[in-house]
Amino acid sequence: MQDDDEILDAYERELDGVDPPGRARRPHGFGLVLGALLLACALLLGAIFANRSIGNDIGTGEHQLRLAEAAAKQVLDRTGGYGDAGAAQLRVQDLRFVGPSAPSTGRGVLSVYAGDNEWAAAVAVRPGACFYLHLDVDRASPAYGVGTRCTGDAALAARDSSW
Repeated sequence: MQDDDEILDAYERELDGVDPPGRARRPHGFGLVLGALLLACALLLGAIFANRSIGNDIGTGEHQLRLAEAAAKQVLDRTGGYGDAGAAQLRVQDLRFVGPSAPSTGRGVLSVYAGDNEWAAAVAVRPGACFYLHLDVDRASPAYGVGTRCTGDAALAARDSSW
């Protein structure tokens, strides 16, 4: 049986982190917590860098729609309507235009609807993710939208004030 001094010595060694002779030291929780935090940080950084291109894709798609909008507005100013701002007539550097029922196949390819009083365009920023822009001669500001069907015809349904 241990006397009081031996019990107090053992207690002090335990508090000081000194192990009794012949006993293996247990791992402390600090290492486990630190390891879990490092793993979580690594996973978070991986997710951030894996999704980083989404912002670039969205920004590029919006920019391309704005370039096409400027070209369509030039046609409106020149002719009084959007009828001559169709896929066959529009020319914008680095952009390709397809008809209103043909889908956009990705950034750089815009599906365009051009009527006398309305103009609409759609661009696919990701598979299954499309941005719309809709102009109307009776409305001062453009209408925006998003959807999964990526055609100029579908872009006519855009009614939002922002993307």
